[in-house]
Amino acid sequence: MSDVEEEENSLFVSEKDIEEKRRQERERRAQEEQARREAEEAEAAAVAEQQQNESKAEEGKSKEEEGEPKHMQIDIDEDEDVDPDDPVIQEFPIYFNSQIADNLHLYQYPTRSALYPFIDALETGILSSRAKLANGIVEVDVPLSRNAYYDADKAAKWQNLDTQTFGGVQKPCHEDGNLNNYMVGVFKDEELHVTPIKSIAQLRPQFKYVDRAIQSEKEIANAMNKKDDKSKEAKSVQVTAKAATDNAPRYSAAIASRKAADEEPYVEIEWYDRDCDETWSMGDKLMTKNKQKLESDTSPHDYVSELVK
Repeated sequence: MSDVEEEENSLFVSEKDIEEKRRQERERRAQEEQARREAEEAEAAAVAEQQQNESKAEEGKSKEEEGEPKHMQIDIDEDEDVDPDDPVIQEFPIYFNSQIADNLHLYQYPTRSALYPFIDALETGILSSRAKLANGIVEVDVPLSRNAYYDADKAAKWQNLDTQTFGGVQKPCHEDGNLNNYMVGVFKDEELHVTPIKSIAQLRPQFKYVDRAIQSEKEIANAMNKKDDKSKEAKSVQVTAKAATDNAPRYSAAIASRKAADEEPYVEIEWYDRDCDETWSMGDKLMTKNKQKLESDTSPHDYVSELVK
């Protein structure tokens, strides 16, 4: 179309159309101005944030050079889920119980599968138990399995052995430097009750029946040697004694401790099976009746700082 034709056609444009075009032009210019202002504000904010980060970095560097500890700044929003892929599905209160904490001990059996516990239902229940309270030594007796690997001849040699003994030493929990701070938890009525464990003992198979057999053989051999010595001619022997102040060998601390443990007598302990009424009754004491709310004296920032040390 020629310029003349465009000019002629322009004569047919109404004032309403012209006003609409002017309005659209004003809106376009306003949008461009708004976009320009937002870009300038974003650029200014980025520059300010960069300057602030550089200032914090310089401050942290100066503190590190002065020997001051660095801290991690963490913003925590309690109402916001930190990980949307792993949401919190339930919250429940936790109560601390110390009713039987001084008498709660954990026995572990490292050489036995958790699928086969020592319970009467499996005919492997504990027959008897004993402990040396001063030295923390514990032992339990369980029935000896008469499976395909049972050797009846050796059992007869060891005085018809029909039980197996597991023993170990109790290690106290909740002491300075001890990381074995275990607790027992009971979940009931959407509440978690935790009770600290006083000690842990790992019980492993004991072979005292072998030691007794060897000791019996030694005693028989010594008795035979004494009979032979009586038939020999007596000889005079000069005996000398040293005073207590002499440099006589003394027991070391380890030997003295072992000697004290050997001399301490065992105390029999009454054992209840896992599924008996007495055990369930004792389990009720693992739940506290004093539901006092505990206030944490550690902030989330301090807790995370301890983790990253």
